[in-house]
Amino acid sequence: MNYDEFKNVLQEKIQSNFLQQIDFISHIVHKTNETLDALTLHFAGQDVSCTIYPEKMYTDYKNGMSISAIANNVAAAVTSDRYPNIPEITPENAEKSISFSLINAEKNKNLLQNCPYHRVHDMAAVPRWHLPDGASFLVNNSLMQTLKMTKEEILDIAQKNTETAEYTCKGINEVIREIMKSDGMDDEFLDEMLPTQQIPFYIVTNQSGADGSCAVLSDSFMQKVAGKIGSDEIYMLPSSRHEMIAVNPDVIADTPELKAMVMSVNSNPDIIKKEDFLSDSVYKYNAQTHSISVCDSNGLFPDRTAGMENIKPAISKGRTRV
Repeated sequence: MNYDEFKNVLQEKIQSNFLQQIDFISHIVHKTNETLDALTLHFAGQDVSCTIYPEKMYTDYKNGMSISAIANNVAAAVTSDRYPNIPEITPENAEKSISFSLINAEKNKNLLQNCPYHRVHDMAAVPRWHLPDGASFLVNNSLMQTLKMTKEEILDIAQKNTETAEYTCKGINEVIREIMKSDGMDDEFLDEMLPTQQIPFYIVTNQSGADGSCAVLSDSFMQKVAGKIGSDEIYMLPSSRHEMIAVNPDVIADTPELKAMVMSVNSNPDIIKKEDFLSDSVYKYNAQTHSISVCDSNGLFPDRTAGMENIKPAISKGRTRV
């Protein structure tokens, strides 16, 4: 069965799960790092709607999952609490809910045509509306018009909230211990198994762990990271959209080696999903100049910096914690 045939049968199977008539609207959606064929389901007589991505489901089908099972999963998701309640779209709610996420600029050229953003070297800081349950959605030009707010107003709100959000900086040893403890291992076993020497890498992310690479845009937090690591200069490795890895240059000064490490991880789809890719670059945060520079192809950090001329620290120092 080819993709078009699959898509038609999938719609029939989904419809068979509901008494209400469903209008299936096919369109293209630009999501982070990918452009997807989408189907929006509108239920007759209700305000309920949701969007699914048949291409991803077609992969499941080719891997052996039946169309009926796929359709049943869609129906179960629609009738559960999986789809969050969207808040009232008002400037007042926007003030509390919009902050930046970092994405790769080149891979998201089409997406960036439809939303406000700040360029940060080869990345783009885009505003997203974050919901209490951890979900979020892009603040695009259409939503900006609904809010009757300007691009500058949206970006100012995102900048302020990103600066004052809560972030974490934890050594890899600590992160590994937390993961293993959550799997049921006791402290005595972990003390024997884990190395006593601190691995000189630190995971930098936000409280939710989703789109946490934006922590690097909070100057007040990065100042605290510099203090914790003990260096005014910090290498920042883009692990994914969700986190960065901070390294003291005194420990590893070979930037080509770091860049090769980043590229190796990013090229492995078993480690980094396509939608989570952020960048192959290595960055350096300078606590003295409050700026971010990017390592060039020769392993050098040129004078070009993205300080806080675009991402300026808010006057309030926020609630960051390390």
